[in-house]
Formats: sequence, C-alpha cells, structure tokens
Amino acid sequence: MTARGLDEAGAEPSTGYDATLRKKTRRSIIWLIGETLLEQSFSFLIFILMARTLPKAELGTFAIIFVVMDMGRAVASAGVFQRIARAQSLSPTQLDTIFWINVITGGLYCLAMLLFAHYAQAFFQAPLLEPVIGWMTIALMAAALGNTHLALKLRQFGHRTLAIRALIAGILGAIVAVGGVFAGYGIWAFVMQRITREVVVTVFAWRSYDWRPRFRFDVADAKADIRFGKDIVWTQLVSYLTLRSQDLIIARFMGPVLLSTYRVAWRSAELFGPQLVSTFSIVSLQTFSRLQDDGPALRTAYRSLLRNCALLTVPALVGYGVSGPWLVPALFGPQWRDAGMIALPLSLLAIPFTMTYFFQSILTARGHVRWQRHVAVADMLSTVLVTLVAVRFGLMWVAVSYVIRAYLIIPIEIRLIRKVSGIGYRDHFWAFWPSLLAASAMAAAVYGWLVQFQPTNLVEIGAVCAGGALIYALIVLAVLPDQRERLRALIAARSQP
Repeated sequence: MTARGLDEAGAEPSTGYDATLRKKTRRSIIWLIGETLLEQSFSFLIFILMARTLPKAELGTFAIIFVVMDMGRAVASAGVFQRIARAQSLSPTQLDTIFWINVITGGLYCLAMLLFAHYAQAFFQAPLLEPVIGWMTIALMAAALGNTHLALKLRQFGHRTLAIRALIAGILGAIVAVGGVFAGYGIWAFVMQRITREVVVTVFAWRSYDWRPRFRFDVADAKADIRFGKDIVWTQLVSYLTLRSQDLIIARFMGPVLLSTYRVAWRSAELFGPQLVSTFSIVSLQTFSRLQDDGPALRTAYRSLLRNCALLTVPALVGYGVSGPWLVPALFGPQWRDAGMIALPLSLLAIPFTMTYFFQSILTARGHVRWQRHVAVADMLSTVLVTLVAVRFGLMWVAVSYVIRAYLIIPIEIRLIRKVSGIGYRDHFWAFWPSLLAASAMAAAVYGWLVQFQPTNLVEIGAVCAGGALIYALIVLAVLPDQRERLRALIAARSQP
C-alpha cells in the first residue's frame, strides 16, 4: 500500500453522529456481536469440555495460564488499536514502527514468561504450569504479529471481514481441542487449541489488509508511540488484573482446586458480561474517536450506544445470576454446584461491567488515558485489598467483596466522564433505567419459577429462561417507543417480497 493510500485511510472528518456514521457503527456492532457470540459459544463449549474432563487442579492451572497470556496480549498490543484508531493519518514509516514495537514487546514478554515459569509453578503449586507456559508463548507471539493488521482493518470499520475469519479460527481451534481430548492429551489439547486459534487469526488478519511491514523504524515515532502506548498498556494491565488478581490470590492462598470453582462461576459471567460489552467498546472507540471534537454529537453517540449495550448486558448477567444455582451444575456437572451459588452476587456486576468499558473508550477517544490509568490503579488496589481480607472467609465472600468495590468506583468514573465530555449522571440514568426495570421483573419471575419447579436439565432450565426473556422483551417494548419502531420496521422489511 502506498503512502498516499495510508494517509487516505486516516480518520474521516467529523460531520456529527450522522446517518452514515450511525450506519457504520450499527453494522459493525451487529457483526462484532454475532462474531463474539459465536466465537464465545465455541470457547464456552471448550471450557465446559475442560471442566468435565480435566481434574480440578489442572483446570486451576489453566486459569493461571489465562491470566499470564491475557496480560501478555495487552503488553504485545502496546496500545496499537487505540493509537491507530485516533490517528488522523498514518505514514508507511509510522505503521512499520508500530508493527515492530508490537513484535519487540511481545518477544520480551515471552522471554520473561520462559525465565519465570519455574518460579511461578513453585509459587502457585500448580501442576504442569512451567511446560504449558513455554508452549503458550507461541500463541502470544502469533497475536503480536497480527495486532497491527487487525487495528488497520478495524479503523475502516472492517468488522464483518474480521468477524467471519475469527469465527473460522474459533471453529478450527475447537476441532483441535475436541480431537485432542478424545486422543487423551488432557490439558495439552487446550494448549493446542489456543495456539491454533491465534495462528489462524493472525494469518487471516494479514490476508484481510493489504499492507506488509518493512524494516523501517523511526525513533521519534517510536518514542511518541511508547509514550501513548505505555499509558494504554498500563491501564489495560491494571484493568485486567482488577478482574484476575482475585484468581492469583485464590490460587496462592486457597490452591488451584478452589480456584477452578471460582473460575467456572466467573467464566459463565464473562460470557454474558465483559465479552458482550467489549464488542460495543471496540466499535464505540472508533465512533467516539471520529466525534472527539464534536461535543453534542459525542454525547448523543455515547448515550445511544450505552443504552443499546445495557439492553443486552443487563438481562444477560441478571438472568445468569438468578439461574446460576441450577444452570451451572446442569452445564458443567454436579461437582460444580458451589460455583453455581457464586453466580448470584456476580449478576449485580451488569452496571459496573458496562460502565467501565465505555469509560475507557470515551477517555481514550478524548485523549485522557492518564486519568483512565489512575482509576484503573485505584480499582486494582481496592480489589487486591478486599480480596486479601475476604479470602479467609470463603469464595462467596470473595465474590461479594468484588461487587461492593465495583459499585464504589462508579461515581469516580462518571465524574471524570462529565469532566471530559459533559456527560453526567442523568445521561447514565437515561441509558440504564429501561434495562434495569425490565430485568428486575424478569429476575423475579425466573427465580420464582426455578424455585417452584426445581429443574435439573438444560431443556427445562432453558424453557424457564426463555419465559423470562419474553417478559423482559415485552417490558422493553412497552417503555421504549424507539424499540417498537425498530421492531415494526424490521417486520415490515421482512414482509416485503
């Protein structure tokens, strides 16, 4: 791709949150949600397979691996997605510099993983941790090689192409995992699955965007990228550790077996919470970046996207929490009944999860990454503190302490959002009240039915949840005229020959 072509790939001038940008945003969200739901469904099925086939100690070991790997992905990305999204134009040399920064940081992190794997295995007393970490560096380096191409495609709202190819990668990874389990490879089947998926995603990313890096490196650009990227990476690491520091503390003080119980409860919550919210967050960053200098349009886009996200995430997490004591044992097996009880407090995280991701997107778009970092540090430190206190009382109190702490952070986030954009408490209430009202009625009905009928299989539990979803949808349509209009338009479009 020529230098001129790269400049033309820059962010479009802001014309407000107009019909064109709305259409791009809507289509990107739809494709990304579809890809995320399908990909996460495959990933979730693999996790169910792990929970049903691996000893609890090995599942706990893999939970520790996930922490190490995802931290490495944040380091290897070095803020590339945010850097490319915000740039008005990109020269070939700038892109080459960004690419090689990613490769170098990814390589350094992999080297650190190899050097400290032995000590980590001894510290957590987790079986097979050292050799698994060694092989997982392949997956991490594959991700580092594809980050720049992914970011360039996302910059063009190319979510449809990436969604389809990520889905294919997920399917291939799932095939490898299932084949490995039936071949008797145990935990190594899932190591192979992760490597396969990352390699395929990177190959597809290179094929989807016609740009190839060259051996060029501009020191001045590198310094600017590192200054911007270090705040992003630090924030992502700290935000991630806010979630995963509990895993590490539980592994250290309670052991991999109890960690596996906590991870099963959280894995289901993540499917309905962060994984769903992150799809909106990825697209919203592109949209907010284009509107970063247009305050009224930015406020309109923020309110609209936050409400639409909440309409999905709030009922999903609330429904999971209410049905968890029945749903988790039915999915993973009766040995995970304790994990199902932990789902109840986790359902209250719907608002904090949704808020945090949008908070990060809008502060990044407005260039206030340092504020984002400060809040993330406070978030992580408070999580570590309450977990160290709660871990002596059991897993349920660890979950409850995390929920309480998450709500205490929300006023700080809203205050900073209002400071950079003028978006305040009323805007957030406007975004959340329909989903909270409908989800509360849904939760009462679902819990009552579950207590009365005591279902034990997925078909019966699914029927109860479907009834709750219908109640939720009817209430949303009753209180939101715009949703009724969208439904009418969809029905009319479907009815046309």
